[in-house]
Amino acid sequence: MTGGKTLMFYAPVPLHRGAEGLMLEDQACNGLRLWAENFDRLIVMMPMSDAPAPQSWVPVSKIGPGLARIELVPFPMAYRPDRFLRALPTVRRQIRELIGRADYLGFSIGGLIGDWGSVGAIEAHRLGRAHYVWTDRVESEVTRLAARSGSAKSRLRAALTHRPMAWLERRLVARAALGLFHGLETYEAYAPYSPNPHLVHDVHINKSDHIPAGALAAKLAGAAEGPLRIGYIGRVDALKGPGDWLAVLERL
Repeated sequence: MTGGKTLMFYAPVPLHRGAEGLMLEDQACNGLRLWAENFDRLIVMMPMSDAPAPQSWVPVSKIGPGLARIELVPFPMAYRPDRFLRALPTVRRQIRELIGRADYLGFSIGGLIGDWGSVGAIEAHRLGRAHYVWTDRVESEVTRLAARSGSAKSRLRAALTHRPMAWLERRLVARAALGLFHGLETYEAYAPYSPNPHLVHDVHINKSDHIPAGALAAKLAGAAEGPLRIGYIGRVDALKGPGDWLAVLERL
């Protein structure tokens, strides 16, 4: 885009401090690189963690030349009620100031205590600013299911929070000018409440990852003549659906 357009958004991926400066998840760096290709300036709000960076975190310099046009704004990690309430007045003022500097606004939502994306969406609505909301899972449903397992303390917290969380999610979705819902299940859960819902899916691949035409033709020919070989690559976590793959393999 041209004309000095600035996009401000909140992403829940935490920043970490490392020997080489700020560290961020590799996929998040790629996402910021792509956003920077389409806007003149980015203001990106993220929580800041004091814990050691996970292995998949890399220096933010991996974003590339676009980093010069990205302002990273760290927010406190405040997932405990007392920390959240202490930080809330300061973060609210900071969000309102950043909103005033941006042309386009977006917020990743999904939570209750410590969810700065939801706070940002509330502030944007109060200021009468159009914005989008993005989410990649139905957090209230995840929390409801968590009420069935874990420690007594975690089950109690999940039981008390999943209903207000669901109410807040639907209210934020209904107020947003645009709803970006990652994956079909998320889309089906929120689309009825959104005035402008869209199903999206982020796939982090480069052109070098694409299969060459010759290799694709050979693969298709091999599948037609011999046994079909199916591979699953991904995190073995219920959220990622490995059970669905196993069910399909069982039926085949």
